[in-house]
Amino acid sequence: MSDDRRAILRDNPGTATINASSGYLDNVRNLSVAANKENIPTGTGSSPTDKAASTPAATPSQPAPNNRKRKAPATPPAPQRLPKADELEDIIINQPMTDNCDQVRRKINRALDAGIITKTALAGEIGVSVKSLTGFLREHGAFKGQGYSSYPAAWEYFKKLEVFGYKIPNKTSAAKKRKTDSAAGAEAGAANSAGVDISDVHLEGEETDEVPVYDTCDEIRRKIDAYLKRPGVTMAQFCRDIHAQHQSAKRPANIHTSQLTRFRGMNGARAGATSSVFYGAYVFFEKLRIKEKKPMTKHRQDMEEAWPAGFDRTDDGRKSKGIAPPKLSDPMDNATPTTSSNAVQPIQQYQRKLVGVRKVTAKKKIEGHRTAVTVNNWTVVGQTSQMKRFKIGDLVVFMEIDSFIPKTDRFWELWPSMTDLFNGEQGLRVRSRAVAGTWSQGMIFPLEQFPEITTHYQKRIEKVGKDNATKELLSYSWADRLGIKKWEYPTHERPVTGIIGELSALIQKPGNWRIQDVGNVVFHPHTAKNRIYQVTEKLDGISMHVYKVSNSSTDLLSFFPALRPLPSADKPDGSIPIPPTMQTERSRVGVCNRSHEFFDDGKNIYWETAKASGILDKIHEIPFRNIAIQGELVGSHIQGNTMQYPEGKHEFVVFGIWDIDAKDYLATKTVELLCKTLDIAHVPVLGYGPVTKYGKNAEEILAFADRLGPGKYGGIKEGLIFRANDDWKTGFKVISNRWLKMTGK
Repeated sequence: MSDDRRAILRDNPGTATINASSGYLDNVRNLSVAANKENIPTGTGSSPTDKAASTPAATPSQPAPNNRKRKAPATPPAPQRLPKADELEDIIINQPMTDNCDQVRRKINRALDAGIITKTALAGEIGVSVKSLTGFLREHGAFKGQGYSSYPAAWEYFKKLEVFGYKIPNKTSAAKKRKTDSAAGAEAGAANSAGVDISDVHLEGEETDEVPVYDTCDEIRRKIDAYLKRPGVTMAQFCRDIHAQHQSAKRPANIHTSQLTRFRGMNGARAGATSSVFYGAYVFFEKLRIKEKKPMTKHRQDMEEAWPAGFDRTDDGRKSKGIAPPKLSDPMDNATPTTSSNAVQPIQQYQRKLVGVRKVTAKKKIEGHRTAVTVNNWTVVGQTSQMKRFKIGDLVVFMEIDSFIPKTDRFWELWPSMTDLFNGEQGLRVRSRAVAGTWSQGMIFPLEQFPEITTHYQKRIEKVGKDNATKELLSYSWADRLGIKKWEYPTHERPVTGIIGELSALIQKPGNWRIQDVGNVVFHPHTAKNRIYQVTEKLDGISMHVYKVSNSSTDLLSFFPALRPLPSADKPDGSIPIPPTMQTERSRVGVCNRSHEFFDDGKNIYWETAKASGILDKIHEIPFRNIAIQGELVGSHIQGNTMQYPEGKHEFVVFGIWDIDAKDYLATKTVELLCKTLDIAHVPVLGYGPVTKYGKNAEEILAFADRLGPGKYGGIKEGLIFRANDDWKTGFKVISNRWLKMTGK
């Protein structure tokens, strides 16, 4: 909140102020203790003793209370108007956050049930996405949902309403009547639903629970959502129906509604593939289709062609041991039918494709006998005589900036330009350059120039059809097959010492697509308006992680490099003993970059920076057992010091926290709040809002990045990072072309 909002309240100057930030961390640590002190059982809003204390008892001098109902007034009072956001912005709360997650959820549901506000409107009022609010409401338990930014935001909103004097009304009698009528209709419909007998439908393999599945998890979720909307269908009955489809000796004891809710809350074609809900629901819907004599859809036919043996129910997108973060799956492993061009496509897990097949989306002539060809949102400028062979809609091979093209016979036409050296090899580094006032970023080649690609493409067309084959081809990376490497800049001026192993598979590697790669998804009309981002400055540094893993988490510790004395010629005994910074009484502590973990040998720049920042002590104050704090190592000896740090100064600046147990990131607002409370350096936050706040398309948002002012030490800012408040997979980065030109990167 801005400084001008922290003035004395306009309408209520006597109201005490509240600092929710300082109370949040204490609440996370001591929530159950606070509940006990107030005699409030965890997960409830008030205790029986409190209610009894508030009810006056009858005494001999007082008549017994009259229990007869009083007549309602002839004209009920009009409901109080819900205050608008601008009426609440000057109210600052000044008390610790004592409501647990369940208590906040009850307040939200009460407001929604009363009809005073919709879920979408409430998300807008508290500054979170609808997805974040929905996810928070789906959780159950006093401590479930602390990672959602909706938790502190909703608590603060309802506390402001309380200070304002607004009381959430109860449901109206009309609303109660509608609920009663709805329940009666549901009971009537239940009989009809129960009358659908599918017991006479038999599927091959059902006795051993091996019916081949020809649907993705997302498709089953869509069918479940549609089925539960049928009159009379309840979640409890549906759980019994799908449990009945499991017939082998290993069938689950039962399927609870909580399992169904958890499965419905997932997202992704493979997310939930190992769940008993997924298999049982598929068999149930397949039998129902046969019973109702409905033909197979085109989607079903495509699935049988893509997966002749059925969908793999043993792979839910995570590592085989089940406790690792989601793996980066090859999009060509499993074909899926193309969807409508009007559908909102998800942003895939980040994995940069230096070389890929793209589709030409635009073409125009510019001055100087040159033509600009656009693939997605990347523009490549060349001589018109060379560019005339490319037409809109053509598939071409696109090589991104930072691609290093080796000097081979395949690229003989580029030999005169191949003057760069990389790891002793001669070739061409693809750079950003300004040509006739237009930025050219990348190189394109005719698809026919690469027979290994066209041969593979033709085989896939024959197997899965042209639409599926094209979708696969656009998702594939061809850098390794074509011998193209990524040009790497010298990142350190000092040698890195003490490498003890690779970065653990339990720690997610951060990464973001460029806006040019995902602009069509980001600026889709539905996505652009409804997705709320945290917008931060992009720092020109190196990825750095500081993690802690509890000594009791033995199953996790096996995924990290073994701790043993480090061999060293500088020591008389030939080794450096394990320092106390790496192993405490409670946890194993580690410091890593994007690819390796380091030993604290007293000379490693990552460990030196971690010690100077105080993060090694502060990480134990964060109330999560196993986490990795992620950020950027920046400073005078990093990336050529484009940020102009004073000589010898380095910083660890945090942008995210990875929850190793939950295999997910904490919400951006939660991370920002924790860093503020513990005095941990956090990347500069420019604001929160939809992407349209900064530009209507990729071109406008790139122009916005070019207008960024200098950083705190005078260096030009590299660009922006957009992270969705509760879904990091939808994040992206915007690199300033002005920064690229001035730094030569």
